[in-house]
Amino acid sequence: MMDSGRTGIVVAGLLWLLSAAGCLSGQDHLQKAFAADEADQFPEAVRQYTLAIDSGELSPADLVAGYRHRANACRKQGDLEKALVDYTRAIVLDPRYVAAYNGRGVVHWGRGEIDQAIADYTKAIDLAPKFAAAYNNRGAAYQRKGEYAKAVADYTKAIELDPKFALAYRNRGSVYRKQGQNLKALADFRKARDLGLILP
Repeated sequence: MMDSGRTGIVVAGLLWLLSAAGCLSGQDHLQKAFAADEADQFPEAVRQYTLAIDSGELSPADLVAGYRHRANACRKQGDLEKALVDYTRAIVLDPRYVAAYNGRGVVHWGRGEIDQAIADYTKAIDLAPKFAAAYNNRGAAYQRKGEYAKAVADYTKAIELDPKFALAYRNRGSVYRKQGQNLKALADFRKARDLGLILP
């Protein structure tokens, strides 16, 4: 009887041989892409996502996910232009894809397109009112514009939705510090640190 470790090696070897021979299905490439993504091997992840997408074999849901995940991998490599294109493709295919709006907002933020980022975060919030990360991200965009009251409101909402959201505490604390509300800032920084965030 073959043990599970040897079985895994054999399966991996077969997948490699099939891939080399061009015999993998779109779904196989998608799974390889997910594995590469998980291992932070982003160039390989992008390659595998592309093979999966170009196969023409993915279901509509998997195709949308493929574009969104390829966008994530491109963004993590700093290729914001390609990430923007793929997030938009995912949104065109599924106009209610919350994660794609949030991801595209992050790309707009990275490109300095703050109003576009706010628009995408707002759309994500409209579709998923309990999405704490989108409130935090929109708060950061408002903070960058100097709209501190709106930033504090969004950070506070993120914390209400997720009381262990350390980054939201830190971000709100930074706004309080800019406003000269030092006691509130200190309380938020302490809470962020207690939740495990390493502060500069």
